[in-house]
Order: sequence, then C-alpha cells, then structure tokens
Amino acid sequence: MNNKGHYSNRKLMSYDRNLFPFRGIIGARGIGKSFSAQNLTCNLYHKVKHLEEDVSNIDDMFLWLRLTARAVDKMRAQALDPLLQKKHNIKADIIDDRIYYNSRLMGHILALSDMPVIKGGVWQWQRYRYVILDEFQRERKERRTFDIVYNLRSILESVCRFSTRLKLGMDLPTVIFMGNTVDEATDLLYAFDFMPYEFGIYKLKSKHAIIEYAPNSLEYDRLQAINPLKVLNSGDDYTFGERRLINRHNIIDWQSVGHRSFIAYLHLSEFIRLEVWQTQNGYIYISKGLEIGKKYNNHYVLHKSLANKGTYYLQSFFLMIRDNYEKNNIYFDKRITAQVFEKYWI
Repeated sequence: MNNKGHYSNRKLMSYDRNLFPFRGIIGARGIGKSFSAQNLTCNLYHKVKHLEEDVSNIDDMFLWLRLTARAVDKMRAQALDPLLQKKHNIKADIIDDRIYYNSRLMGHILALSDMPVIKGGVWQWQRYRYVILDEFQRERKERRTFDIVYNLRSILESVCRFSTRLKLGMDLPTVIFMGNTVDEATDLLYAFDFMPYEFGIYKLKSKHAIIEYAPNSLEYDRLQAINPLKVLNSGDDYTFGERRLINRHNIIDWQSVGHRSFIAYLHLSEFIRLEVWQTQNGYIYISKGLEIGKKYNNHYVLHKSLANKGTYYLQSFFLMIRDNYEKNNIYFDKRITAQVFEKYWI
C-alpha cells in the first residue's frame, strides 16, 4: 500500500523480468490492482512517446487481456481511469483491438476466449513490454467454456513469442495477472501450484513467478464494515475479497490429519491431480501434492472423458467417495476447496 492507502505494484515490479516474468496480484475488490496496472502503462507511455511508431521498436507497447469478449467490450467504454487520464494528461481510446494514448498506438486488448483466432494473427511481438491479465478467475458457477491456462500459454507463445525471445537472447515481457480472492483455488493458481496462507510477497523460483497477496487498506475495511451489502456475504456466490481461508466445507491443514494411508489419485484435468487418503479416524482426506513415496499404483478419474493414459474407472470407488461425502466425512486440504471438487464431481 502507498501512503494514501491504495495498492502499489512498485515493489512487485522491482524484480528481474527474465528471472521472474510472471507477477501475480491477489486482493480485494477496490484496493487498486487494475488502477496500478493502468498507471504502469501510463508510465510506459511517457518513456516511449518520443519514439516514432515502427515495427522494429522494442518494448514500447503492452497487451491487455480479459477472459471473454464480453469483458473486452465493457472496457471499451473506458480505456483508462479518468483520474489517470487527468494525472498523466492522456486521452485514451480503444479502436477495434487497439489501445491509443494521445493518438499513439500503445497496446492491444484481447480476450483469452478468442485464442483460436488470435493464434493465427501477425503480431509485432518484440514490442510488448507488459502482458496484463485483468481478472484471471471466473465468477462462481460460471461455465467453463475454455481452458484459461492453455489459452494464456498459447497467446503468450503466438503473440509474444517467448520461445523466439529466448532463442535470440531477448528480454521477456512481464506477465501480470490480477484476481480478487484466494478462498477458491483457480485454474491459474493450480498451474503455479500455489495458494497463499498469509499476506505478503511470495517468490516462486521454480515457477519463475512473484505473487503478492495484498491486504485490504484501512479505508476499504472501514467501508466494508458499514456497507449494507455485507448481509449478503453468505453462500458461495459472492467474491468480495474480505473472506479468507476459513474452516468451511471441512477444510483443514494436512498436518492436522494425523496418520493416513494413500488410496488413489483423482485426475481432474491436465493440471489438477488430487490425492485421496484414508485417515486413522476413518475420514477421507482430499489433498494436492502430498508426498506418497512409491505408491503410484491406484489411479482413478471422476469423469471418463478426463481420463489420462493409464487410468481406469471403478464404480465401487465412486460409491465410497459419495457415501463419505454425504456423511460429511471428507476433509479438504487448504490448497484446494470443496467448490473445486464439486465442480468436477457434479
């Protein structure tokens, strides 16, 4: 947070861009995540505004991503926050998929869902300094019409040419993704195998990522305390950021389970593999990434269509899981949630 109580990405952006090309910002709605990212693009404009626009330019543009085409359309009404337009003396416009600051082409805005169309385009890949994914998680109960992680990877490769940059020894663009809550592990967090427990900046060296879990400002907490909408903060469909990882849906730490014996895998997708354990008290424990030694012998899937090579389907196993689930005997690791399990189970 800066001196005015708003979120600042200054520290997050201070790390080496090639060692840590991925930067994640997780925090409540309204703390200023998108504002800080837009301010970053304004600062980039001031650095490059004297350059003539040319296809051979390097690091003079940005790529702004939203999940869907509908989200892109909503952003067309306001390409840049009015406060930033006034502060930086910038008039921002969006024409088709191009973003202009004071009539200078500064970036493109694309939808992840349009990846098949985007992949075949011709892009000035060396010009993208930043790739900003605003709102990287779906809303609760939103249909899964495409794979967020796969589409993001495809766009980064086809539009920004990561492999070509590495081959030529060029700098990588900084990929910034922003989200509101951590009470549900999202597709992108699964890809990084990461779920923050406490506020702070986390350096994931093996994943080439820096992820910040930002606390609420005092002003935000004050407003939420008097906000009448807080009476609706129950159930599974709200995404206000003040909710934390709490013991709901039998979510506990794996270290508190006690003695346990491995039963099987649950393959949910290419990126999500859950592990099923039997605890000493008879409970079923669902976790992700626990040490299981050499017991790679029992493989199951929730849906036949998601079965990986070498897995098989066994009805008795599903009956056992369903029986324990109905009796509320299933416990979940904090790194996953019951909502994720139910998404594939139902």
